[in-house]
Amino acid sequence: MSELLKKSFGIAIATSLSRILGFIRVILVANFIGGGVYMAAWVLAFKIPNMFRRLLGEGALGAAIVPYITHSIEIDGKETAQKQMSVIMLALGMVLAAICAIIALTSISINLLSDSSEEINIALKILPILIPYAFFICLVGVSGSILNSLGVFFLPALGGLILNCAFIICYFIFGPLFKDSPMKLLYALSVCVFISGLLHLVLSLYLLKREGFLPHIFISIKKNSKILKDIIFLSLPGLIGAGALQISLVSDTAIAYFIGGEAIPALEYSERLVYLPIGVLAVSIGSVSLVNMSKSAANENYEELIYTMLTGIKHLCVLCIPIVFFICFFRYEIINALFGRGKFIEGNIVNETAYTLLFYSLGIPAFATMKIVVTAFYSRKDMKTPFKVSMFCIILNLILNLILMYPLRQGGVALATVITSFLNCFILFYILKKQFKFSLNSVFLTCMKISIVSFLASIMTSWIMQTYCLGLSKYLILVIISILFLIAMLVFGLCIMKNELLSNINFFKKYTAH
Repeated sequence: MSELLKKSFGIAIATSLSRILGFIRVILVANFIGGGVYMAAWVLAFKIPNMFRRLLGEGALGAAIVPYITHSIEIDGKETAQKQMSVIMLALGMVLAAICAIIALTSISINLLSDSSEEINIALKILPILIPYAFFICLVGVSGSILNSLGVFFLPALGGLILNCAFIICYFIFGPLFKDSPMKLLYALSVCVFISGLLHLVLSLYLLKREGFLPHIFISIKKNSKILKDIIFLSLPGLIGAGALQISLVSDTAIAYFIGGEAIPALEYSERLVYLPIGVLAVSIGSVSLVNMSKSAANENYEELIYTMLTGIKHLCVLCIPIVFFICFFRYEIINALFGRGKFIEGNIVNETAYTLLFYSLGIPAFATMKIVVTAFYSRKDMKTPFKVSMFCIILNLILNLILMYPLRQGGVALATVITSFLNCFILFYILKKQFKFSLNSVFLTCMKISIVSFLASIMTSWIMQTYCLGLSKYLILVIISILFLIAMLVFGLCIMKNELLSNINFFKKYTAH
């Protein structure tokens, strides 16, 4: 487990830098675009290339490629694995190029021939500029999966800095310049996304070349059709499930569109806050876990595979559960300090975002744990089981959306996602328990202990804030409550769960010392 955490720590550093810059980007979005029509249009347009990124770049395809390439490297050698990777990337590139061209032409045609709402019209205008990002980032995602199979984690994770750095530079240059012309700002941001995607792909290809794994351009797909059949067979259930999931996410946005004008921005901002810790913690540990579990599965060492999964989940619980309590108790202070300026404070977007965030934050442990649990299936090339479970949960999510949207508005959309995510985790755990006969008692005990610690720390921090911090600036309040919460967590944690906390602290001391 020490090796798992060491590699995860490197990814966490790289991902943390990217997520911090990404969060600065969101703050700038809130300041210059706010929560109105233009923000809704930007979310709608950017969701399409993001959908392809999640589906083909870092979703089921990547999860299928890592075990496939890892097994090839372990059994057949690097030369065979490089040939397989070349066929996969060439075929994917051709498919993506065709899809992007069709989407761009369709959006231009619809915009010229039909009269839609203002949000839809704006989204259709910028989509042709944004959609090539799907081509670039999907190939980047596949390249990253291959680099992970080769044991390279840190530098691919740093690639996420490119988009965020480009966004921040663009905002600082064009934000003040187009302050009164939000449409021009959206065009500038769209061009920025295009350029950053291209640069990210160039970096990924350079890293593959450095590892001696640069894909061959002139390779016959027809002669190597078996490779594609194997990948399609492995990834198709996951791709269908991920596709259904993306449809579910789009339907969430569509439902939010009918709820009210500020529902889409409220969901977007709260989702960004919630997925900040998930992106840093779950993705880093999950990426390394997939490679380690794939090696264990290749050697049929299933005891080690389950041990890696459970240990990763316990570490995630210790890190994620306190974040849930902190967000629930201090969501207004967080939102006001991070977003409360410029166009964001216009209208009622602050209250709407805080309301949505309350529901969304409850799902952080489930969202994070899912990254590890599905890995136990993907590493064994079992794509069908997570697919079947996810399809059931996606359908349930759509039903719950329609039921909960009326009494809870966009909070109901968030709550439906949380409920189905927890259910998805529990079903997958149940299936794994039947297959490998392991106990979850240690995980539940750790969750109970850290929940008690987090609750006590939140109550104490809240009391101190209301007693001594009223009247201070919103930025100073956030800094003070963050420090107080960490101190309270450490004090109560050492009293209630000394062994778990000390093992983490000792590891990071030992690791950073080297």
